[in-house]
Amino acid sequence: MNPTVKYRADIDGLRAFAVLFVVLFHFGLGFPGGFVGVDVFFVISGYLIGGHIYQSKLEGRFSWGAFYVRRIKRILPALITVLIAVWLIMFFIATPADFKRLGRDAAATLLSISNVTLWNSIDYFSPNAEHNPLLMTWSLAVEEQFYFLAPLLILTLTRFDKNRSLWLMAIATLFCFILAAVGTIKAPNSAWFLTPFRAWELFAGALLGMVHTHYPAGFSSKKDNVKSAVGLALVTLCALFYGSQTSFPGIGALPVILGAVLLLDAQTAFINRRLFSWRPLRFIGLISYSLYLWHWPVISLYRYLCEAEPGAVTRILLVALSMVLATVSYYVIEKPFRAAQHPQPRVFWRYGAVMGLLTLIFAMTWQQKGFPSRWPLEFTRMQAEIEEAEDLCMTSYGDTLLTGNALCNGGARGQKKIALIGDSHAGALAAAFRELAQEHQLTPVIFAKSSCAPLLGVYRHSAGWPLHDAQCRDFKQDVDDYLARDEQISTVIIAGFWQSGLMEGKAPWLSENAPSLRPDQALQQGLAETISRLQRMGKRVIVLGDVPMMSFTPEKRVMRCFSRTFAYANPQGSGVCEFAGHDSIEPDTASALLNNVSMQQNAVFANLQDALCDTATCRFAESAHIYYKDPHHLTRYAADKVLRSVLMPLITP
Repeated sequence: MNPTVKYRADIDGLRAFAVLFVVLFHFGLGFPGGFVGVDVFFVISGYLIGGHIYQSKLEGRFSWGAFYVRRIKRILPALITVLIAVWLIMFFIATPADFKRLGRDAAATLLSISNVTLWNSIDYFSPNAEHNPLLMTWSLAVEEQFYFLAPLLILTLTRFDKNRSLWLMAIATLFCFILAAVGTIKAPNSAWFLTPFRAWELFAGALLGMVHTHYPAGFSSKKDNVKSAVGLALVTLCALFYGSQTSFPGIGALPVILGAVLLLDAQTAFINRRLFSWRPLRFIGLISYSLYLWHWPVISLYRYLCEAEPGAVTRILLVALSMVLATVSYYVIEKPFRAAQHPQPRVFWRYGAVMGLLTLIFAMTWQQKGFPSRWPLEFTRMQAEIEEAEDLCMTSYGDTLLTGNALCNGGARGQKKIALIGDSHAGALAAAFRELAQEHQLTPVIFAKSSCAPLLGVYRHSAGWPLHDAQCRDFKQDVDDYLARDEQISTVIIAGFWQSGLMEGKAPWLSENAPSLRPDQALQQGLAETISRLQRMGKRVIVLGDVPMMSFTPEKRVMRCFSRTFAYANPQGSGVCEFAGHDSIEPDTASALLNNVSMQQNAVFANLQDALCDTATCRFAESAHIYYKDPHHLTRYAADKVLRSVLMPLITP
């Protein structure tokens, strides 16, 4: 019988390797590139599903109804169970904003579009992503969309002869690979989440399944041993040496996909027959779907509830809990529901009714804004400050054009102007700065771009955005040209996340003209050149030292004072709701450097920390307001207080 339809024990072993890479990566237990396990799953799915569709159609036994009944029974029971469990837990612990987002993502999961909602709202490698317990559903959505599209493509290919159908599938795979390679550079977040950029991985597996339909794998153990060894090495090396800064899933995914294809093609190899067919691995492979579903909510909900990162022992215990949940899920939910025999119409109606009801509940969670009455009114007001939209003068990743809004560029000729330039930290000050300037009869000019410090000749690499360096350079040049042209701008205020390029483990400050400079030297050089350039334009320059960066999430610290659950999970200092000791503040080595350069260049230096800190503590909230959106971006309310304290004396006539 064709290998695309008969059981292969080694494929379960390969599933086990793939899911273990993912689990260990997510739990921080090694394999920084373990996310490639998802790509291995894509190849396996393409091979099994695509090969099955192709062979069934050639043999005249393909049925749309039977195909989707198998998919429904395979995917939905365990998925629905996990969604209900996560929703119930989050009902009792989630903030209104987070519960609202959960409702959106849960409904999107049932509609097979959660990859779209996640793409539109989150960066897979950002710290915020760790608190989304449904993040793992993006890959399920990609596969489910493949299940809708692949039959149409593959059934069309069966109209052609053998060679032409294989060539057409190969061309489709190559086209989607090129799309992914370009997309990873031009729009990396889209390339990560969206199906058109991932389709080539599934198509590669489907192409192999089609090849095996016409050319069943033989028994050349020697060749298979080489293919299997090379395939295993490729996948494992990528899991070991890739990381969050790897350009993926374009060309970077090619070794992974090639490795997975080689492993699937080498079923007679010693590795496949012995290692991948080893009973413990096969067991993990059998529960791999449930393990993939359960493991991420387990670690995500732990991180959501607890302020401190779990230690190694705790991580291992959480892995064990995930394994237990997956095992129970497999035997109690997956197997019985998959084995149940019901007429096709009944399967569609029953699952359709359950999905419809749950989608309605999840949609209501979104529409009702996460049922805010679950929390005290004072806290919901604080969270509303955190959820304030990004200022309209912010230029995001991928954009280079200066905003044409008169609120940002000062409009036409008029009264005296004052400018604020910088990165997202300047953007966090923008609304408060605009109001303060207008109170002083000054027209505000605001140019801010995410992760783009206002330093001439100095930059930082931005993980996941290969074109960001060039785009930032173009943006800064446009800002420089604008400031030089507008003689009404008398004062320029420079703000930025200065410490970011001096932090261990983060991308450092780099000098375009002197690559050998240390990060601190590059920062000083870039600031000196920027101040000098602005002064030659006749501008007065004010350099803002940054706000204190918290080593914790301020929102979570505040939550401990409104929720017994959070207070119990985080007993240390649970009563401290407004202040943090200096031991909870990240070291700031940048301010002294900024001050020295400003003095040398005859510019004014004003440290925003002076408005928030005393000799012992720094404030991150007050009785009715929270000061931080995250550990280092101010809320609109806090920005107003800080600027009125620090900046207003410097711009008052």
